[in-house]
Amino acid sequence: MVRRSPDDGRLSETWRDALLGGVASMPVTAALYWLSGGGREFPLNAVAVAGLVAGYLAAGRAADTDAVGLRAGVVGGLPAVAWLLATILGGATALSGPAWFEVAGLAFAVGATSTVAALVLALAAVVGVLGARVGGWVAARRGRRVGHAG
Repeated sequence: MVRRSPDDGRLSETWRDALLGGVASMPVTAALYWLSGGGREFPLNAVAVAGLVAGYLAAGRAADTDAVGLRAGVVGGLPAVAWLLATILGGATALSGPAWFEVAGLAFAVGATSTVAALVLALAAVVGVLGARVGGWVAARRGRRVGHAG
């Protein structure tokens, strides 16, 4: 018989804090991206706030603030990346010409879009980590004590 630990099926504190900050920033990120004209800029200020909130929460729960910030940044940056993917791939499917040109154009668009999406998510992760470090610093300055899991 396999004995299950009490944490099976539950999110870790790191993921809870990251999802709380990241998911809360998703509508703001999407709205700011839409207001920017859809492609002119990536609004990562909401991602920074997500990291700040997640880092503040993590500092009070003895979780790794960098890990929380990285995850919050990636989660918070997903709407902008999804919009980018839809826009570029939608344009790539509108190519016209010989079949080889359409296939080559679509293949190039998929590769370039994947690269840009990875870079944007990496940038969002860095912004999330920086926000989490600020949030951890604020928690320490405010005297927030580290709690124990439970």
